[in-house]
Amino acid sequence: MTDVVTNDEGVKENTLFETVVQGGYCIGCGACAAVQGASIEVRLNTLGCFEAVSTPGGQRGGVEEIIANVCPFSDQARNETEIGRDLFGDSVYDEHIGYYRSAYAGYVAEGNFRALGSSGGMGKWILAELLRTGQVDAVIQVHAEEPSAEGLVYRYQVARSVEEVRTGSKSVYYPVEMAEVLAYVCEYPGRYAITGIPCFIKAVRLLAEQEPVVKERIVFCVGLICGHLKSLRYADMIAWQFGVQPGDLAAIDFRKKLPSAKANEKGVAVESIRQEENVKDPDVVQHLFGTNYNHGFFQYKACDFCDDVVGETADISVGDAWLPEYLSDGNGTSVVVVRHPVIEQLVQHALEEGRLHLEPLDAARVAQSQAGGFRQRREGLAYRLHLADEQAIWRPQKRVSANAKHLSRKRKAIYRLRSRMSEQSHHAFRRALEQRDFTLFRQEMVPLLAAYQELYKPTLWHRIKRGLQRRGKKIGQKLGLGSGRKVEKA
Repeated sequence: MTDVVTNDEGVKENTLFETVVQGGYCIGCGACAAVQGASIEVRLNTLGCFEAVSTPGGQRGGVEEIIANVCPFSDQARNETEIGRDLFGDSVYDEHIGYYRSAYAGYVAEGNFRALGSSGGMGKWILAELLRTGQVDAVIQVHAEEPSAEGLVYRYQVARSVEEVRTGSKSVYYPVEMAEVLAYVCEYPGRYAITGIPCFIKAVRLLAEQEPVVKERIVFCVGLICGHLKSLRYADMIAWQFGVQPGDLAAIDFRKKLPSAKANEKGVAVESIRQEENVKDPDVVQHLFGTNYNHGFFQYKACDFCDDVVGETADISVGDAWLPEYLSDGNGTSVVVVRHPVIEQLVQHALEEGRLHLEPLDAARVAQSQAGGFRQRREGLAYRLHLADEQAIWRPQKRVSANAKHLSRKRKAIYRLRSRMSEQSHHAFRRALEQRDFTLFRQEMVPLLAAYQELYKPTLWHRIKRGLQRRGKKIGQKLGLGSGRKVEKA
């Protein structure tokens, strides 16, 4: 558990800033700043990540304990399984996707939701449907905005019409915080739905347990399946490669659907505040340096210590259906996990009316659609926890146990290098910004990428084994014995 100290009046004060924040595990969600009486603000740090900052005056008596209870990375906060059990305990439980009532893969058949969405349009659709059917009065979602003084082009906003929901953002790999909109919820009565990545939704649930007004007013949570959260510099890195100089970014679309592209070929487009800048046309993000999500460039450190991939505390979770049968459809396909009975009814009615095109999935298929994420946040997390414990470094308590025995030497090296690339990307890019020279960033990161690729090369034994398997399969086909696997067994 998190260490506590006792003041002169015997009140326990949680050392959250000495553990979560100073340890680099703050995700910048802003839930702590929304606690009544808290002297906390959420600000961008020098790496372009939102982070909680204690403001002058200190916390009022008893507030420290509440703050520790709402932080998604605090040891005092309840975990996702405990929260999910209270919310959805009458449904089925799966160790990967949590409690759930039903799961699907598919897309929105009505209107232009699919075209406007990142994948199959289910995220925008469920928010709009909650509004249309009167289940909520307003929706809290991320929207694009004119560049702020800090250069931010996305932030949470409140939408009160279906049309405003439609104009909300698609998936954005960009830092945001909720403190401002949570303050809005506390000030203006109504029933709200909020959308966010898993740790943000967990924070909302934890805040609702401490603040009755939040529990009363935020009545639905829509979760976004998450790889990890990026700092502000990820957008700067992409824009720089399009010819937009740092500080000149006016807009970025991380999920622009390109003609003839496959579902996993994400399009990206940027705009500059300067008319005279020669900005490249939209491109497939894989064509750009530093955009492979497995490499973890500009990742928040907290994401390396998260075990929730699909948003287990959300009433419904949506994301990309990264399954072989859907990858060729560039229009996008959503994977959907439903946990709330009201949302299940809305989905069922829309299916009956032909407004949705969804195919049922079991939990194993949902997990398969996010296989890479689960490897990183389960087997990889266990090893990272082990490394932290080995160095006697404070880290959050997780549902995954610290372990190093389950991995090969190569796999351990892969996970260590991923963390190193993530950390170094922040500092290397800052140095490039100081010199106004993108090549400095590339030069510093290329050796790490080369070392990473080397780890993925098959060994001589694996190459021989694959060759024998292919040869056995051909022989088996010639003899009419079926697959090469049967020949080997024989």
